Amino acid sequence: MPLLPVVKVIMENLQKVENNIRMFPVDPVPTTTQESLFIEHNKVLRNEHQFTYQNVNGLNHPGINQLERIKMSFESGLLDEVKYVLNLLIVLSNNNPSKINLKTDYTFLIDYLLKYLNEEKIEIDTKIDCLLIIRNLIQDVDNCQILSFNLQLRETILSFLNIYNNSIEHLNFFENDQFKELIKYALDVIENVSSYLSPVSKDDLIFNKLIEIFKINNDKNTSVTILRSISRYLYGSNSTKDASVLIDDEFINKTLGFLLLAINNNSIDDEIILTSLDFFIQYLSIKEENLSKLIDDKSRKLILEKILPILMIYKQNYKTEFNTQNLNYLRLYKRVLETNDFNTVILNIQDYPATFRELNSLKEPQRATAWLRCCFKPNKIGSITQIELWRAYEQQFDKKNLLPAVEFIKNVQYAFPQSKAKVIQLPNNEGRKFVIEGIEPRIEIVSLEKGKNDALVNYNNELTNASSQFYKPNLGRTEQVEIEKFNYGFNDYLKLNDINVSTCLLIKEILKYPDGVAMLTKYKFQFVENCIYVPDLLNHIYDDIIDCKMSFNLPASLAKIRVPRIHHTWANTYQCYPQHYFQPSTKEEIRELVVNARKLNKKIMVVGSGHSPSDLTMIANPVNEWLVNLDRFNKFLSEKPSKDGLYTDVTAEAGMRVYQLNELLEQKGLALQSLGSISEQSLAGIISTGTHGSSQYHGLVSSQIVNLKLINGLGEEVNCNSKENPEIFKAACLSLGKIGLITEVTIRAVPKFQLRSVQEVINIDTLIEKFDSIWTSDEFIRVWWFPYTKKCILWRASKSDEPISEPRQSWYGTTLGRLFYESLLYVCVKFFPRFTPYVESFVFSRQYGLVETFNKNGDVAVQKSVDGLNMDCLFHQYVDEWACPLTNGPDVIRLLSQSIEEGRKNKEYFVHSPIEIRCSNTTLPPHNEDEQDLSGRKPIDKGPIFGNTLRPFLDNTPKLNYLPIEQVTNSQLTLYINATIYRPFDYPTDYKKWFHIFEEIMNAADGKPHWAKNFDDSICTKEQMEKWFGEDLNSWRKVRKETDPDGVFLSGAQWLKRNGLVEPEYLEDSKNESTVE
Repeated sequence: MPLLPVVKVIMENLQKVENNIRMFPVDPVPTTTQESLFIEHNKVLRNEHQFTYQNVNGLNHPGINQLERIKMSFESGLLDEVKYVLNLLIVLSNNNPSKINLKTDYTFLIDYLLKYLNEEKIEIDTKIDCLLIIRNLIQDVDNCQILSFNLQLRETILSFLNIYNNSIEHLNFFENDQFKELIKYALDVIENVSSYLSPVSKDDLIFNKLIEIFKINNDKNTSVTILRSISRYLYGSNSTKDASVLIDDEFINKTLGFLLLAINNNSIDDEIILTSLDFFIQYLSIKEENLSKLIDDKSRKLILEKILPILMIYKQNYKTEFNTQNLNYLRLYKRVLETNDFNTVILNIQDYPATFRELNSLKEPQRATAWLRCCFKPNKIGSITQIELWRAYEQQFDKKNLLPAVEFIKNVQYAFPQSKAKVIQLPNNEGRKFVIEGIEPRIEIVSLEKGKNDALVNYNNELTNASSQFYKPNLGRTEQVEIEKFNYGFNDYLKLNDINVSTCLLIKEILKYPDGVAMLTKYKFQFVENCIYVPDLLNHIYDDIIDCKMSFNLPASLAKIRVPRIHHTWANTYQCYPQHYFQPSTKEEIRELVVNARKLNKKIMVVGSGHSPSDLTMIANPVNEWLVNLDRFNKFLSEKPSKDGLYTDVTAEAGMRVYQLNELLEQKGLALQSLGSISEQSLAGIISTGTHGSSQYHGLVSSQIVNLKLINGLGEEVNCNSKENPEIFKAACLSLGKIGLITEVTIRAVPKFQLRSVQEVINIDTLIEKFDSIWTSDEFIRVWWFPYTKKCILWRASKSDEPISEPRQSWYGTTLGRLFYESLLYVCVKFFPRFTPYVESFVFSRQYGLVETFNKNGDVAVQKSVDGLNMDCLFHQYVDEWACPLTNGPDVIRLLSQSIEEGRKNKEYFVHSPIEIRCSNTTLPPHNEDEQDLSGRKPIDKGPIFGNTLRPFLDNTPKLNYLPIEQVTNSQLTLYINATIYRPFDYPTDYKKWFHIFEEIMNAADGKPHWAKNFDDSICTKEQMEKWFGEDLNSWRKVRKETDPDGVFLSGAQWLKRNGLVEPEYLEDSKNESTVE
């Protein structure tokens, strides 16, 4: 259609608008309306209901249907009728465009609409109505297909775009709202049909016109529509149809500029940012030359490099250590304390009448002891002069018969067992000063009960002045205070928005080309950091940014065993993001891994199921540390039965999971002698972390090991057992993954057996009263303690050949019960912690009832050994487990019970149930395993058949004297207690307060922590580790140096340094150490 006649008609219409001259047609009233009005306005007929009216105009004649009315209105050519139908079609097409199907009933419609769009004398409002109807109809897929191939429609739209492009010559027309509306609908039509016309050739007139309009347009919504249309036109472009050559620098610059709007995280321009990203994704997907054109300009390249990391986390409200807590800064430990570091004011007990009356009711020396504990607290770096202490006591009880001064001072050490009287020689011969070291005045008076509890637990290191808490006595050299780590797993609830996802897709397109890899490689760690901040990014881009093409080239043999994966603990308490995660399936691949790691100065972290809740297996540097998982190295190798048939030595690759071995042994009529609480670990894992069961006869699972093979840090295979390389064997049986990579395990199995168990409800007081006899009452014993109910579940089992009988179904073992329990815990930990005791009591009563059944009518079951020894760990959790002499158990349980009740009373902390209490016998006979006397033994007899009799260097259990099983008493047994705090639905529950108190009590009971659990480094310091393990730790270090002189297996330097397993200078020499969690 010629352009000038259209312009002429539109200008005439504009003149009419300006003169306010416009004709409004009178719409004819429908016959149905006439009938109702006739009756309504006729008073006589309205009230005469006895008459029946006939032959009234329109009565019982609805007229023609809607479709025929529309068709006849268009055929009539009457402008009023046409306008009426257009208004009707606007409503219909807007409400349900699929009802107006251009393929069936309304095939005629498009011709009429285009006719009035192209009619010169038709006013612009009618044209707008016609184009609006087309715009609405095109929202339906079938209609869109029909209209996309209508050449006349495309020519009409092109004529409107030409007017827009020449708007500078018709400024008053360009500023008109009607014309803007017309162009908006035209562009909407193009946006929808463009998907059916791709790929478009560079000669396409509409495509060319869109590019021209985009460059001169200043309207955001118009730019969004044009960008979408161009992106769809470019889809599927190839060498014969490649319109992307028309995209020039001006177009690219303007589109790239829209991405800069993302610098403001509160921007309201998300739509145009997203559309610009989608355009660049499509543009770069066509050919490599488009990327070269995009980044040839230095400014554009710089913008792209800087904006992509921002867009990856755009509008993500993630938490970091910098926006959730006070900003950490570097501190050095203090060598000397200041005067104001201590509280020197002794409070007057008379200001606390209730406590004062309670003290006065006591006789000496009990009153003096109680007064000291109420007014003072243990502090290993605190001190007070004896004269000052005596005068305070004398003044506060001046009307009472007091202890003599000498007796009073002697009594201080009774009140605080770890305090001591000391004489200090003053300088310059100025005399002597008599002091009591190890106590400090309290800031607030406490009750007699709390004072007693505080005096019996281990020293605290707290100073009154919070700013001076960073003091370390006997400091040899300057040392930096460790900064508290932040767990980025807290952000795992975040979900990506559309802009984040499109940014990931754009980065993928850029990385397809060498120039893109070269451009983004230097920003790799910024991308990884974003993945740490927003873990959901890992599902979209982690494989690409960590892929080999963004790092050094791995040997082909290693590249094929590399798998894209993040590593996290089973409970999601920690996670790390290694650059390389390997899963070898042969011994040759393992050896090559170690050799290449040594050659390239990399570290190896061996990981299994991740069931340990601590950061033991977390790497410190994602580039220089490789994770190796042996899940594919899991074949069963051999079995060697003994001559008497009492045991069979079975050999398997170390990556086999324990439950897989259990299934194979079951088929062969065999079973492991003892197990831990779960069987998800690998064979190498249960050995390396000191896994144990709960039995008066059995110790660590490693005591069942006959032989190990491992690849050391030199890439050599080493065979070790109690006779060959026994020192390496003792180090490897609790290696923590630092001695080498265990490849083969030979373990001593026995004929399979059932366990007949009795499960009873027992009061906590009964447990303490019967403590000495319970743990030697059967071969396998464990206790689950529910402190808020004052009750426990006692489980005892012995070997049996009775037929299987399943135990009672657990209430929270069902899907519904489990979900309900976890939901209750979630509400407690997040909103109402004080309800925790009630929830725990409710769950216990639902499962077990509240009546003690000890030695009465407990639940009896006969199960396969593995089913009886394993248990349900319920939910993700933090776990802190310690071992101490079993004879200290009653005192430990009393103190724990008092602490739990105090935490509940003061609402400081709440604990979760059950607290698991187990025992083991880690004493070993003085002879080797070949000298065991098995004469007369039957398959279901009690006691172990040792695979070896060597104690691992890092065994955390007490060193006790061995006695044959028939002579075992509590003095040979080790008590294990674990504190558990659940993470319902992975909520980051606070556990540190409770765990710290738990560890103070266990430490005071001569306990040591389990290596793989969440123990607190404020108590388990490297100095304390040296004290606990002494020469055994030095022996372990010596073996580690000999087997791995280059430190290939010294990954996770932070954990090693914190716990003193490796000399600090050895870790300081390791290269490129950094922290990424």
